[in-house]
Amino acid sequence: MRRFWVFVGALLIIISFVLSPVCLASPAVSGEKEAIKKLPKKYRKWLEEVTYIITKKEREAFLSLKSDKMRDKFIELFWKMRDPTPGTKKNEFKEEFYKRFEYANKFLGRETYKPGWKTDRGRIYILLGPPRDIQRFDNTQYTYPIELWHYDSGGLPGLPAFFHLIFFKRNGVGEFVLYDPMRDGVEELLLPSMTLDRGLGVAYQLLRQVSPELARAALSLDDGEPVDFYSLHPSLASTVLLGKIATLPERLIHSDYVDNFLKGIPTVRVEYSYRLITLSSSLNTFRDELGNYFLHFALGVEPKNVSLGKYKDKYYGAFEIIGDISDLNGKIIAKINDEVELNLSEEEFKKVRSSSFVFEGKKVILPGRYRVKLYLRNNVSREYGVVEGTIDVPEPSSDLVQVSTPLLAFKVLKPNRRYSDKRKPFEVGNFLFLANPISLFPQGSKLYLFYQVYLPREGSISPYSLSARYDILQQKKLISSEEEFLGSYYSGKEKVFNIVKPIPLSFPPGEYQLKVVVISGGKEIAETKPISFTISPYPKLPAPYIYAKDFPPGFSSLYNYQRGKEYLALGKREEAEREFREALKKNGDFVAARKELVQLYLDGKKYKEVIDLLEPVVLKSPNDYEILMALGLSYRGLGEYYDAIRYYERARMVKGRDAPVGLLNQLGEVYQKSGNLKKAKEIFELSLKKKANQPLITKKLEEIKKKLNSG
Repeated sequence: MRRFWVFVGALLIIISFVLSPVCLASPAVSGEKEAIKKLPKKYRKWLEEVTYIITKKEREAFLSLKSDKMRDKFIELFWKMRDPTPGTKKNEFKEEFYKRFEYANKFLGRETYKPGWKTDRGRIYILLGPPRDIQRFDNTQYTYPIELWHYDSGGLPGLPAFFHLIFFKRNGVGEFVLYDPMRDGVEELLLPSMTLDRGLGVAYQLLRQVSPELARAALSLDDGEPVDFYSLHPSLASTVLLGKIATLPERLIHSDYVDNFLKGIPTVRVEYSYRLITLSSSLNTFRDELGNYFLHFALGVEPKNVSLGKYKDKYYGAFEIIGDISDLNGKIIAKINDEVELNLSEEEFKKVRSSSFVFEGKKVILPGRYRVKLYLRNNVSREYGVVEGTIDVPEPSSDLVQVSTPLLAFKVLKPNRRYSDKRKPFEVGNFLFLANPISLFPQGSKLYLFYQVYLPREGSISPYSLSARYDILQQKKLISSEEEFLGSYYSGKEKVFNIVKPIPLSFPPGEYQLKVVVISGGKEIAETKPISFTISPYPKLPAPYIYAKDFPPGFSSLYNYQRGKEYLALGKREEAEREFREALKKNGDFVAARKELVQLYLDGKKYKEVIDLLEPVVLKSPNDYEILMALGLSYRGLGEYYDAIRYYERARMVKGRDAPVGLLNQLGEVYQKSGNLKKAKEIFELSLKKKANQPLITKKLEEIKKKLNSG
């Protein structure tokens, strides 16, 4: 019988070695080592960092790549395939990995010359994360220094619900190494004087005096496995457990994506197509108290299309709102680009599932008529919807009353804000409207109509002569009409009315249209297009889940900058210049506005204005290449060559050996014009060395050489 157990023990030791984490994690063969040596340093470093989590197939594929571009793409895909919340900006797996890696290096390599990640404790910490509990046995009379780590599986595949890992200093020196019950045995944990000729039973009892939990774990690392306390034979399950920990990365990721990557086929998880979903929308333009026009938009998604991911106990979503505003000729004058990331509790998620989802935003806009196209992309579920519409932003009229597109809201709030506070979309004057792009209202409730009336500039129409009629139609038939006096809405200052009208919905369920008609002296002078809405047979509907960011108040320099960009797109350079100047006046550190203004000045050869604008700034940013080049160009344009040389030379110093040919040619020219032909020759020769085929520069260089030789 004893010979049988000796055979089994020897066999298990062999199995233990084959499944040994060290064996599995070790890099390969000499051919692989040579391939790693040939990698650029940053890729060798990355491959080292991910040694414990990269699969064999991924490692081989990475080493087969021939270009840095492909390596960068592979690394990006490597992390994406492990992202537990795909579609969001944040990759929790990657963040957690590097947090563990840093901890291992900082704390788990102190007893050795190795970096912490190369130790057994570092490897386990990187693979499994921090244990639930650590018991340390540093100064016992029976054992070498020992650490007992207690883990639960945390849902990791193939691992028992609860287990222990033991690290000990073999012979009491060096680093902590991972204990394997089959390979090491209980006696390896004890001082030699404690186990000398005393047998396994005494060794176990001594270890039990130190800690019963430690003694049990020394026989079996799996807390759920029964232990043979009579024979005290170590557990095979422990060896299997250690092997499963070492091969965990192979079970956490399907490496098949590597084949597609190598063949140039897009990976399904990362690149697959989006599915089209239906969106509802509200597109409204309103004027604020400062006279700025804004496009306010709301995109509604039906509950069945609100797809969120789940990570741990949270639901998450990652959405993009992308779009453009173009004139009627198709010229894009403004772009909309926003990202929304959501993290919802179980309760919040249930509310979302029972109602619609509404994304709101706004954009400053110039007077005119435009087409708006907006996409809403759900990057988690790979779904998208698109809406299109035409908006009218009225130019101030000298003699006409104008009306904005009405908004139908399900609720109106009156936020208590200061002048400098930020504003939400659909916040106009003293009102904040909760938009209802789906335009579905319960029977017996109220909808809130909001619109603006703009008076003519010349004051030919009295504000107190105006009234409005609200026509409700069904299948083009008038079923209700109500008129009200508008003079009470007039503030007495601005030539604009902000009108909020509650409309009771006492009609039967069905589809309706609402139209606003403005009347003066009994004459209809303006009207809106009919807006559709639906009355539901249900007396109550859940309120939509609204996501809306805060936006700066109307006086913000950001809006001057955005209007300047829109004027540029429309070819109105003077108006654009005015807006950029105003943006800089409000915020002297507005870099983007300064760059746009500098470019306008350079295009118009207003070199003096460029110098006045940039000279004070260059003192704060002496190595800003764009500023230095603009100043060099401006002084060159004014014929002040010594100052031009000063800034061009500084720009050249900033770029060093990477100084572009264009800079060298401009510098050579100002040296030539300043009379310094030797320096001009040197600079032009350097330019031609970088780019040989430059006929004009070659000709200039020949002329300079002739003059130098004749002189």
